[in-house]
Amino acid sequence: MAQVEQEESDDDDDVEVKEDHKLETITTERLQGKWKHSSDFFLTVRKSRVKCKTGQKYKLVEVGNTVELVGDSTPWKAVPSKSSAQKIHWESAEDGAYGVQWHFEGVLKNKAEEAQDDDDQLEDDVEIDKSLILDTKRRRNKVDYVRLDKKLGKDPAAGDIALPGDKVLMAPPPGSLKRKSATSEARARIEQDRKRSRDGGEADERPKKKREMKVLSTAELEQLFKQLDGKIESIAPKDALMALSKLMYHPMDIPTLKATKLGVAVNPYRKHPDDKVGRYAKEVVKRWKNLLNA
Repeated sequence: MAQVEQEESDDDDDVEVKEDHKLETITTERLQGKWKHSSDFFLTVRKSRVKCKTGQKYKLVEVGNTVELVGDSTPWKAVPSKSSAQKIHWESAEDGAYGVQWHFEGVLKNKAEEAQDDDDQLEDDVEIDKSLILDTKRRRNKVDYVRLDKKLGKDPAAGDIALPGDKVLMAPPPGSLKRKSATSEARARIEQDRKRSRDGGEADERPKKKREMKVLSTAELEQLFKQLDGKIESIAPKDALMALSKLMYHPMDIPTLKATKLGVAVNPYRKHPDDKVGRYAKEVVKRWKNLLNA
């Protein structure tokens, strides 16, 4: 019986704390560090965050002269009267029927030291066969490609064959090589022209395709006159360009020019708001003036 009473007394000593060691208040700042749970696992406290080695995460909330541990499960409340600097007693915040303890292990280390501690713990928990660790340089074995070709049934005259995992080169589309060659030649000519210009020489004179002259009938000339005469503000720019282009490549003569009065109709278009129309009209008038001065 005395032995049973002694065991009960020892159990009570685990919870009860001497009067001079009791805490009056428990704050979040006091709980900073590394602790060991009475269920034999470790946890760390950083500011208001609590992280267990088992993976659970909790949050500390200060309530009055103590703190509560809030998470996914039932909240826990630290009991100052049963706690000391080295041991914190926790009870269920709902009914206080069950209690656990945290035992102080030390202050927190930096991130690098914590990572090293985790690695050391892993090495202690898991047995590693060190004979499987290579500590020398790997060397590639020699391959007998002739024998390999025979084994794969490769015909030497047929060239390389595609093996699984090989990158297969697709044939280029028809005509792509021809287009690429033409583009390269054009770029080469441009570079030659630029080089000659820098050296003070003349650029390479390549024949330009010229538009052939087309003779218009009298009826067509009269139709163009009606289309252009006095219509500078109403005619569409594309229609004006089409009419001026036809006149530019018509072999005009002085009698026809005087009879059709096209010079009077075209002359105002030199000041057309559209720049391209204006340039076409100036070129047509210039050619006709050269006829008069010839």
